[in-house]
Amino acid sequence: MASLATAVLVDTLQQCQDAVAQLFQEAEVAIDIEGVDLSRAGEVCLIQACGRSGTVFLFDIHTLKDEAFELGGLKAFLESDVIKVFYDVRADCDALHHLHRADVRASFDLQVLRALKFQDATDLYLHGLKRVLAEFLQESGRLTEDQVQGVEALKEQVHELFETGTEIWRERPLSPLLIQYAAVDVQFLLGMKRFWLPEDPMAARQLQDDVMRASDRRWRRFVALPPEYALHQSSKRIRDVYEADDTSHVLHVPTTRAGALIGKKGANIQAIRATSGAQVCVRDDVAMVVGRPENVEAAVQLILAKIAERPERHMAR
Repeated sequence: MASLATAVLVDTLQQCQDAVAQLFQEAEVAIDIEGVDLSRAGEVCLIQACGRSGTVFLFDIHTLKDEAFELGGLKAFLESDVIKVFYDVRADCDALHHLHRADVRASFDLQVLRALKFQDATDLYLHGLKRVLAEFLQESGRLTEDQVQGVEALKEQVHELFETGTEIWRERPLSPLLIQYAAVDVQFLLGMKRFWLPEDPMAARQLQDDVMRASDRRWRRFVALPPEYALHQSSKRIRDVYEADDTSHVLHVPTTRAGALIGKKGANIQAIRATSGAQVCVRDDVAMVVGRPENVEAAVQLILAKIAERPERHMAR
């Protein structure tokens, strides 16, 4: 089997309360979420949670709805001091905040850890979970080659189903295939955190504090974005953290001005980076600016000025 964890489907109020009580005993819990167009405009269908025991609780939110959060105790757990380990907190926290009024506390975003520890300043795009999980399984030796191939085959099989949409997460009963798929990623998140933190306890604690501070700031910035930015899928691939204390700003770039903003061979963007000290990346109709607050503000003003410039008119001879 591809899924090595024990998966427990939680679809009654009593089961929810019992599972949450167990999670409250953990120091840290890995969290992942599945849903239909997962975002403030979509639906949370399943919340996966895995502690050090290795058991993956699959909270059936499509069935339990808001009862899982209030009477079931999920909201209290998500807002508790138990560390919650995610891979990319943004869409998950966006959906939890806007759809279920749950604001995650004590989040640890592995994507932030990767950005701070392994990516350099020239890497303008984020590393996705597929790539990072493959690297982890190879470097850590957690699975045999046959098991790795089983995980990959499972993912490919389910991704083929997603080609027609993510509405399959609403289907009940959940198929064994989807249950396996939901459990397969979250079971490795805690191991990834331990594997990539430094061995030295003081260094590990400092990096953990930095990542958690950046993770909290990251999701809070994201849930405050206007819908047109929060729902812009391509912009989520742009790197939005370089240092633990970074802030970021997203701007809309009119299609007619994107070329002028970028400049020939990226000359204008390079000049804005050099002048402001901020990281700037433009993709489609979105500009992402990242850095210290004063540097971000300087870059934003330069970008707005460049967008506002009147196009040069060539005089007829």
